[in-house]
Amino acid sequence: MESVLVQAQNAPRVEHGVAAWRMRAAIDDVKKTIDVLFQLDSTLAMWIKQLHRAQPWRPYRVAVIFSKSSSVLVDGVRNYDPEPIIGRMVQAKNGRWRFYRLRGALIHMKLVDLRVGKGLPGDTVVIRILEEIEDLLKRRAELMEALVASRRGGPGKRSALYAHLTRSADKAIDLAERVKLDWSVDPLAAEETLRAARREKIQRYKARKSAEASQGLPLGPASGSEQS
Repeated sequence: MESVLVQAQNAPRVEHGVAAWRMRAAIDDVKKTIDVLFQLDSTLAMWIKQLHRAQPWRPYRVAVIFSKSSSVLVDGVRNYDPEPIIGRMVQAKNGRWRFYRLRGALIHMKLVDLRVGKGLPGDTVVIRILEEIEDLLKRRAELMEALVASRRGGPGKRSALYAHLTRSADKAIDLAERVKLDWSVDPLAAEETLRAARREKIQRYKARKSAEASQGLPLGPASGSEQS
């Protein structure tokens, strides 16, 4: 009974599994980020509509649309989410307007510098709208960067870790066969096993020395390992 009590008191707790609370916190954080992103896109859509109303409909006017652009790989399938894209509207000969995405040096220009109808009535309103749109786009990029950073390098790291864990588990199984004395079962019995092995070793040593003495053989030097 004493050995069982000792085992219960001294044995370390080995609880394995997922870090449930950290996982829940991570999922909750991502969910809140997505909720904010949804609200941001809804607000951005409102400002885009006002830009569509307030800016003069002239060639190369600034436009922001939601369209499928960059992709994300999920379960081996490439998916596309609508995201805001900045561009300009160009009128074709048939009178229809076409959207062209900003490229080259235009990407780095401020939206207010790309507007048309500068100085016309309502220009200050257009400036205010473009400044707000640019600020929302910047904030959206920061949110998206946080989401992307959580996945960056993830698939490759997970594959490498799975391979490492497989090798580590095999080593643990192999090592388990080399554990001859299991202290977790009964520490007191393990201690007694060690003492018994030591007594047996001493007895064998004494018996050998006694046999050598009876045969008149010179006594060899005592082995340090046997006297220890």
